Amino acid sequence: KDIKAADKIVNTRDAKDFALRLNLESMVLLKNKNSILPLDKAKLKSVLVTGPLANATNYTISRYGPSNHNSISVLEGLKAYSKNIKVEYAKGCEMVNEGFPGTELIGREETEVEKRSINEAVEKAKAVDVIIAVVGEDEQMVGESLSRTSLELPGHQLKLLKALHATGKPVIAVLVNGRPLT
Repeated sequence: KDIKAADKIVNTRDAKDFALRLNLESMVLLKNKNSILPLDKAKLKSVLVTGPLANATNYTISRYGPSNHNSISVLEGLKAYSKNIKVEYAKGCEMVNEGFPGTELIGREETEVEKRSINEAVEKAKAVDVIIAVVGEDEQMVGESLSRTSLELPGHQLKLLKALHATGKPVIAVLVNGRPLT
């Protein structure tokens, strides 16, 4: 059980190239209204990155394999890639709301703290050219013995998306999920 030896065998250049290919080939563009994608860096001045998974990396590492893979968040990746674009950040909401998972069956309005978090993202959204919302499920919600009672986005993520959409700014939703979501 030499973990370091396993990491050397698994975390090779070939393995990284293969993982990149798998990631690129597994992405699915569900909708591209008004041909917003691909974004034109030359025309973009500012972006808001929001959502409970925007600045997260925990869902990118498997508990069944080597854990020494370098992982960066969507927020960090966009900042590194977009040197001349102002990248704003507001979390917007947590992965789940207070009372989860019971609230999947019987909904609950947002608390004042949750409302403020969504409103902070909306206010920042009003001042940017485009919004990238990273929503879905993390490693605590998908996997063995992690069933849910709903296929909806957990917590107040849908409320966040609707509030961002209401600004009239283009919204790109990046879904992170290991099972179907509606």
